[in-house]
Amino acid sequence: MTTPSHTPMMQQYLGIKAEHPDILLFYRMGDFYELFFNDARRAAKLLDITLTARGQSAGEAIPMAGVPVHAVDQYLGRLVRKGESVAICEQVGDVATSKGPVERKVVRIVTPGTVTEESLLDDRQDNLLKNAPHTADVVTGDEWNHPYSRQRAAYPAPWTREHKFWPAVGLIDNASGDRNLVCACPPIEEYAETG
Repeated sequence: MTTPSHTPMMQQYLGIKAEHPDILLFYRMGDFYELFFNDARRAAKLLDITLTARGQSAGEAIPMAGVPVHAVDQYLGRLVRKGESVAICEQVGDVATSKGPVERKVVRIVTPGTVTEESLLDDRQDNLLKNAPHTADVVTGDEWNHPYSRQRAAYPAPWTREHKFWPAVGLIDNASGDRNLVCACPPIEEYAETG
């Protein structure tokens, strides 16, 4: 007996999800961003939204949860404040001319360390972006008074773990923000070759 295959739409979803395995995927379907499988279970708990099912794929019921497009910033803000990252997948193909599922692609990734939209940030709270950049001295120092971990400060987005560069900088008067950075490099003379 053979196992039924995934529908074309679910094949598309799974292909896109495979490119973003560690973060939630908001998959645009009409007026909603839908989440499926483990993303749906996780989002339902984090956002206190209803977990339902949408038909079957490969012989199993598909867990599903969704948020309305018109309210997406509210839900993204809640997820970002909980330290979650989200890939936003939009319909980019023409619904009228598409044969099979409408072409979709991830057009934006929202992470706690890269979000800049005021609607997604809570200025009253101590957050990653408000205190960025976190220098190596700050992250490894004795004192840590933030609600997020040192690891989240050092690596705010999943890709930063492999590509992190620690520039030699200091903060002017311990003020946060990239406008207060100064180079803490040794003077250029120290790099001169001695003979």
